[in-house]
Amino acid sequence: MVFATRAIKQWLIDPTIIFVLSQLVFFMGSLPFLDNKIPADAINCMIMVVSIGFFIIGASIVDMANPVPRKNVRLWLRSPLQTIESSTSFNYLLGIIIAVSIIVSMAYFHAVGYNIFLGSIVSLIKGDDISALAAGMVTKRLESYSGETYFAPGYVNQFKNILLPLITIYLIARYSLQKNVNDFIIVLGLVPLSIVFLFGTGQRGAFIHIVLILIVFINIAMTGKRLLLTNITVLMITVILFAFISFSLGRVTNDKATGHTLITNLVLELPNRISTGNQLAGVIGFRYIYDKQFQHGADLWSHMKEILPGQGSKLTIESEISQILSGSTRGTAPLSIWGQIWYDFGPIGVVLTSFIMGLLYKGVYIKFLSQQKTMFNLLIHAGITVIIGTWVAGAPNILINSGLVTVIFFKVIVHYWEKLHSLIFKLTRMESYDL
Repeated sequence: MVFATRAIKQWLIDPTIIFVLSQLVFFMGSLPFLDNKIPADAINCMIMVVSIGFFIIGASIVDMANPVPRKNVRLWLRSPLQTIESSTSFNYLLGIIIAVSIIVSMAYFHAVGYNIFLGSIVSLIKGDDISALAAGMVTKRLESYSGETYFAPGYVNQFKNILLPLITIYLIARYSLQKNVNDFIIVLGLVPLSIVFLFGTGQRGAFIHIVLILIVFINIAMTGKRLLLTNITVLMITVILFAFISFSLGRVTNDKATGHTLITNLVLELPNRISTGNQLAGVIGFRYIYDKQFQHGADLWSHMKEILPGQGSKLTIESEISQILSGSTRGTAPLSIWGQIWYDFGPIGVVLTSFIMGLLYKGVYIKFLSQQKTMFNLLIHAGITVIIGTWVAGAPNILINSGLVTVIFFKVIVHYWEKLHSLIFKLTRMESYDL
C-alpha cells in the first residue's frame, strides 16, 4: 500500500497490482463472514491466500525475465502523447460505432419496454411513490434477463455498457486536449445518452467498471494541476449517480437497526457494494459447493455456453446460491473466482490457474509498455486493465460479459480499419499518377 501511494501512476497501468489490491479488498471483506469452526470456511480462506501467492509468483517470474526499471516507467508516463488519433478515417469509424450502439440500445429498451433511469426521473418530477416504482422496475429488470422472451442483453451490453461509454470518454479527453468544436458538440449529446443507456437496466456494476476505466485513463493520460480536481469531480459525480440508481431500485432505505438515515445509507451504498456484496455470496456459495463433487470443467463449460444465444441452463450455480441468500432463483450470487475454480478443478486447479494468471497479467503489462503512447492505446489498456484486474467473482465468462473481448476487438478493428484506409489511399494515389 505504501508503494501504491508513492507510485500511483505506475500501478494504475499494471493489472497485476490492481488484481492483487482487488483480491485484498475481497479477502478483507470476506473475513467477517468466515467462521473458522466451519471446514468449508477454513478451506475457503486458505485458497484465497494460496491463490494470490501463486499469482504473485507467476507475475514475478515474468517480471524477472523482462525487467523494466522503475525509472524507465516513470519517464514513459511523464512523456507526452505521441499521437492523439483524430484522422478522418478514425472519426468515420467512431461515427459508425456510435450510430450502431445508439440504434441497438434504443431498440433494446423499446423491446423490453422500460428504462429505469428515465422512469425514476419522471416519477420524481411527478412526485410518484418511488418505492412502488422500484418494485415494478426490479420485476421488469429480472424479466428482461431471465424471462421467457429473449432480448439478448449480454450482446446489447457490449454496445451500451462498453463501446458507447468508451468512445464518449475518448472524445471528452480529446476535446480537453485539442478543443475541437465538433468533439464538444458530439460529447454534449453522448454524455446524457451514455448515462441513460448505462443506467437504463439498473446495472450498477457496469457503471462502476466504466468509472474505474475513466479513472485509470485520466490518471495515465493527464498531467498537471487539473488532475486532482478531475479525480474529485469524477468521484463526486459517481457517488451521486450511484446513490440515485440505488434509491430508484429500492436498494436503500432508512435503517432503524443502525439508526442510519436514508442519506447516510445512500452514501455508504457504494463502499458497501465493493466490500460486502460479492464477499457474502462467495462465502455462502463455497459452503454450498464444498461437499459436492468436482465438476472437471463441466460447470465452466456450461457458463461458457451461456455466451451463445439460447444456450446454457436456466438454473445455474449462481441462481442456486441466490436462492440460499434471498429465497429466489431470479438473481445471481456468484462464487469467488477461486471458489469457481475449486468447484471445477479442485485444489490443483486453483494453484495452476492462479500461477498462469500471474504470467498472463504481467505479460499484458510488459506488452503495453512496448507500444506507442497514443491516446487510443491508453484507453484500450485502461479498459483491459480494469476488466481483468477487478475480476474477483464468477466464472471466466464474466470477463466476456464485462467487455474484455469487445475492448480487444475494438482495438483490432481500429488497427485494420486504418491499414485498409492507408492501402486505399496508396492505390488511389498510384492511379492518379498513372502508375
